[in-house]
Amino acid sequence: MKIPDVETTPILRTIEMTPLARDPGEAGAPARAGLVKRLSGQSLKLAVFVLPSIVFSVYILFMASGVYMSETQFLVRGSSGGHLAATFQGPGFSKASDETQIINSFMHSRDLVDTLVETVGLKAIYGRPEADFFSRYPGLSFTENSENLHRHFQSWTKVSVDDDSGITTIQAFAYRPDDAYAIANAMIESAEKLVNRLNSRAYDDRVSYAREIVDKAQADVVAMERRLTEFRNTTRTVDLGKESTATLEGIGKMTTELAMLEANLRQQTSLAPDSPALVGLRERISAYRKEIDMRRRLVVGGDQAMTKDLAQFERLTLERQLVARSLESAVANFDKVRQEAQVQQFYLVRITKPNRIETPEYPRRFFWFAIFLAVSFGLYRTIRAIIELIREHNA
Repeated sequence: MKIPDVETTPILRTIEMTPLARDPGEAGAPARAGLVKRLSGQSLKLAVFVLPSIVFSVYILFMASGVYMSETQFLVRGSSGGHLAATFQGPGFSKASDETQIINSFMHSRDLVDTLVETVGLKAIYGRPEADFFSRYPGLSFTENSENLHRHFQSWTKVSVDDDSGITTIQAFAYRPDDAYAIANAMIESAEKLVNRLNSRAYDDRVSYAREIVDKAQADVVAMERRLTEFRNTTRTVDLGKESTATLEGIGKMTTELAMLEANLRQQTSLAPDSPALVGLRERISAYRKEIDMRRRLVVGGDQAMTKDLAQFERLTLERQLVARSLESAVANFDKVRQEAQVQQFYLVRITKPNRIETPEYPRRFFWFAIFLAVSFGLYRTIRAIIELIREHNA
């Protein structure tokens, strides 16, 4: 049996079209999720952008101490005759690059820091009352010790060298204009003192070395004279060379006279063979010959011959001449070195004096405030984008 169709009433149709009631907790979930998302976004913005910007603006605009700069420039020149930059070209002078590097190293040394502590009170300058707690020494950044003072000094001074011109620029920073000036002035004065010490040391080294050469030459001359005196005492002669020369000259004269006597003897023998004068003439000739033979043996033969000692005497005489010339050369070189060393080998030329600037060089408050705002806002947007990507990936 077929059941007839029953017309649906409006009430039933309404009931059929009405969706089933959901759980109240399920209905409020999207609202809570949206609220949590808004709260997390605001917290992130507050933590990354708003609060840091407020803190930084308070510090940079109201708390950061003004920093003053003093600048000075100098050039180290040497008398080397080399090429110099056209601006500083001069006859017989050039930039001393090695000495410039020495000065540059000294400007970053602890010795300079110790000097500034004694001369200008560097610790007191870096701990002025107007210094903020971030940059004061000692403070949050540095505890009080020599190592940290050296690091703080390096961060508050700048020394740069131009490779082309050799000009060195010193920039000193402090919380007061007078303090910055005092530091820069003390630094360049310390550099001048170092240059003077290097010149003095170079002078002492060159002169002392030349003096050592002179002293050695003088010692050689004294030793040579002692040896020559001992030889004279042994041979009992003052100048063996002159004595041997005089002996040889005497032999030559006697030989000439002997030849004349022999010629006279031959002439008289041929004219008057029985002449009584021939006996005396022959005796004179015999005496001359004996004297000549004796002098020849004295010079070139026998145990007492001069030739045995003459070679040694001539060698000693030659050595004495050589050491005497060495002494003369050493003395002349010493005088020359002393005169050259008295001329300053290199020196420091001040190009600009340290200045006093009444307007603080740092901090550039509004510039750094704008930079911080841009960076913090960019960081906030980046972190937020990363969080949204992570949520979409987890969903």
